[in-house]
Amino acid sequence: MLWPQWSLRLTESRSFQRFVRPALSVGLLMVGNDVKVQDAIDLLDCPTFEPGVLAALRRLIDSRDGPDIRHALYRLADYLRVHGVPIDYQRRRQLNFDELLPQAAWERICRSTRTRPEGCATARQYLFERLSARTAFPSPLPEDQERQYVSVLRFPIRLTPALGDALTRYSLEFLAAHGVRGEPVQWCPPLELLDGLNLPGVASATVDINELHRLVNLHRHGRLSLSEILQRLGITADVFRQGCDEHPTPRDPRKPPTQTVAVPRPGPAYQKASSVLTPQRFVDLYETEGRSLSHIGAMVGVCKHTIAQLARDYGIPIKKPGWRKYEVDSEWLRDQHVNKGRSLAQISRDCGVSVRFLSSLAHRSGVPVRRSSCYSATALMADKTIPKALIPAVVTEGGWERLQRLPVIAQYESLAAAGRALKRGHFTLGWQVSRIERDLGGPVLIRATAHTAQRLTPLGTEVVAAVQSLQARGGLVSPTQIWALSR
Repeated sequence: MLWPQWSLRLTESRSFQRFVRPALSVGLLMVGNDVKVQDAIDLLDCPTFEPGVLAALRRLIDSRDGPDIRHALYRLADYLRVHGVPIDYQRRRQLNFDELLPQAAWERICRSTRTRPEGCATARQYLFERLSARTAFPSPLPEDQERQYVSVLRFPIRLTPALGDALTRYSLEFLAAHGVRGEPVQWCPPLELLDGLNLPGVASATVDINELHRLVNLHRHGRLSLSEILQRLGITADVFRQGCDEHPTPRDPRKPPTQTVAVPRPGPAYQKASSVLTPQRFVDLYETEGRSLSHIGAMVGVCKHTIAQLARDYGIPIKKPGWRKYEVDSEWLRDQHVNKGRSLAQISRDCGVSVRFLSSLAHRSGVPVRRSSCYSATALMADKTIPKALIPAVVTEGGWERLQRLPVIAQYESLAAAGRALKRGHFTLGWQVSRIERDLGGPVLIRATAHTAQRLTPLGTEVVAAVQSLQARGGLVSPTQIWALSR
């Protein structure tokens, strides 16, 4: 792969560096040499195919800045012929990387640099690309490696000066152990060779490094998303990644709290809770009325952990589990759960107790407990308006909500695009689709690849049609009504 600093200058922002960098290396090798494209690919041991290389080079040369891109490759080829390179890349590609960064070495580096120890495989693939100038992933990218590929792209955000220096020292030791001495870990031809040329890309050197470090630390503390960082800096993800790689962000230690008054946090859930619950209202609910954190969170519409954080910011001591004795009448529980069809979760919110406590009480009292779903298979089968194909998924917890999301997801070209539109992580949407497939016993969505958009399977088309038909009839009736139908 061509040096990233050069590739970013020679290509447009929407170009995929994973495909363009090998193509540019092939084009560079062909300057002044009577060598065919396939022979150049073989010499460089590129994990790509001739049609893709030709297409990438043709797009670059035929673009508006094509003549300047051609001159840049000419200048680079002339420089390399005269000055050479300090790294024998052909020898690097032939090294055995099987023992690169074992788990023990990574944990030792993490301890010395105060780094979280997870992500050893990601760090190993990152070092492999840094040392060999080759991609650690095949092309086209298999679907089961997409998550790992994204992790490698995000790894420079984790870099601190201490971690970067430690990985550089380890890389030099690894090279020396394989007989490679006197070579730097990385190298790049001088970018001054590009002076005077009108090129489409942006150099990472144009980024305000101090502002980049400030924004990265906000992201590390969960206060800023990557898309917001790119928007504020006005750069692409590739330029941002290269800036983090060249200038690792120092760790910004969190300051201890100096006041007990709740400070509004950027999270919408926290802001919602702090706006509804004043300190006095929180004390009344938690200490005077004896409501649990989970119950208070259900009242506000946020999770228990958000309420716990708000309590700490208000200076309200959090009680240990089991601080009071719960009293719930078993016959009342039977009437609410069995006769009226209310779920344990609904009852727990009214009583201010946990679902686990109610489940244990029901087991001791002989109260039959329904499965976690609000809908029973018996009641659903009795309703002739509900498509039978949907019942295996509807009877699971949250199944009807997942099914209603499938037609929306299928409208987009990929899970990532759907996640951006729905403001949800695409891994979350992927898990929900996988859960539907497991419930229904077959695939409903063919995932997107590098060359094709996602599309529904025949089963998925049938499921989407059934969901939309049921929605047009008003959706499912309430759980209480369904439970009454089964009795």
